[in-house]
Amino acid sequence: MKIAAIGNQFIRYEVMAEEIKRNFPDAEVGGYSTGWPLDLSQAVAKGTGAISEYDGNEDEVIEAALGAEYLVTDVAPVTAKVLDALPQLKAVAATRGGAVNIDLAELTKRGIPLFNSPGRNLSAVAEFTLALVLAHLKNIPIANHDLRKGKWRSDFYSAAKVSREITEIQVGIIGFGNIGRQVASLFKALGSKVAVFDPYVKDEAVREAGCIPMSLNGLCAGSDVVTVHAKVTEANHNMVGSEQIHMMKEDALLVNTARSELVDMDALYDALVHERIGGAALDVFEHEPLKKDSRYLPLENVTITPHIGGASQITIRCAIERAIGDLARFHRNEELKYCLNPEVLA
Repeated sequence: MKIAAIGNQFIRYEVMAEEIKRNFPDAEVGGYSTGWPLDLSQAVAKGTGAISEYDGNEDEVIEAALGAEYLVTDVAPVTAKVLDALPQLKAVAATRGGAVNIDLAELTKRGIPLFNSPGRNLSAVAEFTLALVLAHLKNIPIANHDLRKGKWRSDFYSAAKVSREITEIQVGIIGFGNIGRQVASLFKALGSKVAVFDPYVKDEAVREAGCIPMSLNGLCAGSDVVTVHAKVTEANHNMVGSEQIHMMKEDALLVNTARSELVDMDALYDALVHERIGGAALDVFEHEPLKKDSRYLPLENVTITPHIGGASQITIRCAIERAIGDLARFHRNEELKYCLNPEVLA
């Protein structure tokens, strides 16, 4: 049998192939890696319609997967066009949690199961969120920036600007999925009070996790740190809007390591420029990569990073092992763990 694998410079083809051969020792394995994220000449496209956040093109996927029964991909596009050209395909495995680069509806219509890697980066993103909050509370980014320019910020030792400690703040978490729960666990372990807004999680479950269930507005108004960890849907576009941002405390921090579509970025920028909130820490943006004239670059009250919150060695291993592990279980007709369209298995 033939298995095709399409990776990139994060989830590399060679590592995919090694795991495939471990699970399918007799399989013929072929594929390639795109240049992303080292080569930004073809950045991951936002996309419209059936797929989004994909890297590469359909023709390359088709060429690599001709004759393959199974296809493993990270962010390469899998569309109706691809599936039309691969009638022999029996299953697809995506080494990411949100397999938005794959047309799930088309796969389901054709009876092809899709396996994914949910929670692959939950520890990485949670740790990154904690790091951003601590860095901001302790004035580390701006102090480092100014000191390199020869400016000694002794004013950060003044009563007016002295930093806060993690034990005296309330952290408001928007979205209580795998990552949100891990973020809550980290802050609770350090002594923070944690509030949660998630309309899809029962209040009892939030309380059982040692957190306080709140409305979105109540959370934004009462928290010292508001951190976003929801999945993007049509219903929650700009869920943290102008109204919520204006409710936030004047020294509050807004953290977004999820997706820019969850926050009204124009309203946030306006609040930052006029210093109506304490600051923001952003790992995601409307347009990536940021341009050299980006409006965020001159702002001293913003910590910005290039969408790296989910990057770690554990993320790579977890992503590959979960997706390919389920593909192997499917091949052996065993119980599956991570199938996104289990109805096709009937």
